[in-house]
Amino acid sequence: MKKHKIFNTGSRLGRPGRVKELDFLSRKDKVILPKLNKQSRKDGSIFYGSFAVNKQLPRAFHRPHSDFDIFSRRQRIHAVEIEQCIDRSTNSDMTHVKRLPHPTGKGNLFRVELRSDETALVDLSPMKKTKTIVKDGVRYETLPEAKKKYHRMLRTGDRFVKPTIDLNRIEEHESVKKFKRRRLF
Repeated sequence: MKKHKIFNTGSRLGRPGRVKELDFLSRKDKVILPKLNKQSRKDGSIFYGSFAVNKQLPRAFHRPHSDFDIFSRRQRIHAVEIEQCIDRSTNSDMTHVKRLPHPTGKGNLFRVELRSDETALVDLSPMKKTKTIVKDGVRYETLPEAKKKYHRMLRTGDRFVKPTIDLNRIEEHESVKKFKRRRLF
């Protein structure tokens, strides 16, 4: 019986350097998060989005986050610093900074993403007034503020899936908290 060679054509893994990217993506929290926490402590940046919700909920209510969302006063400078930190840790020019118009129309959004498939790693938005909670010296958007934001997103019809999931997680956590507080006797 003749064995045929299998060629990897068009596969994402077939590109040179993709294995290094996949290795980085599997440990991105360990590479990026210390830099983001240090930066946040230094200048008061605020984490928001699913990562901030995860930080305030018990582990049972967590969902995987694809990127970090941050309100920052100096978005472009921080984006370049994060890009350089990632490139140094991987010993390659794996990421780049992309400037996008902000979805609200106010200012610009700076995104640090992979060069190969444009996977977003960090989104830096202009600083916005929001209620925060401080954990380990890092500021996170509060759960009530996140709930308001998700309700607004659902009303306007911008996005549906992620806000619904996050809103359900927060409400389930609140109902469990209420139930635990109630006396059973």
